[in-house]
Amino acid sequence: MVAIGRVANHRFYTPEDIDGAGLTDGTPQARLHRAILQNTLEQAVLAVAAYAVWAVVMPHSWLRSIAVAALLFVAGRLLFTRGYTRGAPGRALGFGLTAYPTFGMLATVAVVLSLRLLNWLIRQ
Repeated sequence: MVAIGRVANHRFYTPEDIDGAGLTDGTPQARLHRAILQNTLEQAVLAVAAYAVWAVVMPHSWLRSIAVAALLFVAGRLLFTRGYTRGAPGRALGFGLTAYPTFGMLATVAVVLSLRLLNWLIRQ
């Protein structure tokens, strides 16, 4: 929501960018906001999928992990945005806080489901 608002506000107050990305190349600031928004969208889609699968597959006692991952996601996005203009080193911590909990959840779910499948195959 914040990333969308930043793009919208920038476009509203910048005549060169008011027509939108489809009609202009955009100023460097507009491109920066769009890059952060695009990365946030990509991360959010993956995170929401991971959280949903986690909620279905994992034991009830592990559901708090979703809240922790979501808080890390928000903190990561803030740090990623703040450090973006400093290049890869400036984005690294934010990216890690955003992505690695999601990756860890997906890897854990893959192992749990694989073990369940193996257990089911052995019982057959």
